[in-house]
Amino acid sequence: MMYRFGTKRFYIDLFVDLHGAKIVGGKAGGFSVLPSPLFSAKIKNGVGKYAAVDSSDGWNAVTLTERPRKTEIVFSGLEYAPELCVVLSVKKERGGLVWKEKVSNGSAEWSVMSITYPTPTLERSDFDMFIPKFGGRAIKSAGKNPFSIEKTYPGAITMQYFAVYAEGTGVYIGVEDGRAATKNFCAESGGGAFSLNAEFYAVGGGLAKNSFDVYGAARWQAFDGDWYDAAMIYADFVRKRAKWLPERGRSDTAEKFRKIPFWVSDYIPNSAYQGENKPMLLSAGSDVYEP
Repeated sequence: MMYRFGTKRFYIDLFVDLHGAKIVGGKAGGFSVLPSPLFSAKIKNGVGKYAAVDSSDGWNAVTLTERPRKTEIVFSGLEYAPELCVVLSVKKERGGLVWKEKVSNGSAEWSVMSITYPTPTLERSDFDMFIPKFGGRAIKSAGKNPFSIEKTYPGAITMQYFAVYAEGTGVYIGVEDGRAATKNFCAESGGGAFSLNAEFYAVGGGLAKNSFDVYGAARWQAFDGDWYDAAMIYADFVRKRAKWLPERGRSDTAEKFRKIPFWVSDYIPNSAYQGENKPMLLSAGSDVYEP
């Protein structure tokens, strides 16, 4: 059966049957939505055998329930892991879609190792792209020129969102996780398409019967503008829900660390051969410096 979620400007068409659910099309501002699964997951059994599953097929029961404020999709009954269940919920918010996930794993044999957040695959002949590497970088004509990045957050990836935009219209794809859990982001563009894989490492990965809620939610948001306007969407989430801000952080964090205006990350030599143990890139170009 076919379902449509969203608004006139931003919607996806979803095909659901007893064995799976997948995106088959849609519209996101000035972009088209290409077919893709809603999620993929990696599971491992007690003898170290891995298996990959996704939302599109292989389930014995898939149910979709439409409620007044959200729609819920339940996946259950894998042939080799019948006690594994994945629940997705989606709601409309501020002209976009917000997705949440939870995993119920009653299997004594299989452990869920990771699961991806729902993210759309987008199409347009050409577009620019924002990637959250270090302070952020705008990639011009990413739709025509192949580009890819795969990095871990937090680290080289410093924020939990990507954006594509062209001619004053764009799509924001972000993970709103106020706890800033480790994730792996892989984004690819080129050939008139953009895809993003946002992987959440499972709570209790490696242990049987590891049930958990996936931290935060995935937001797909249409916007007018460019990278700056996408940044304002992420900034709104940070101000409201980020637990790493000093005023919401750990109560035992020393006051001197709460008031640091910025951090500098640099290479520091760590052997006699490499020289004195100080960050050389911060020097004035010589070894003469104040104590």
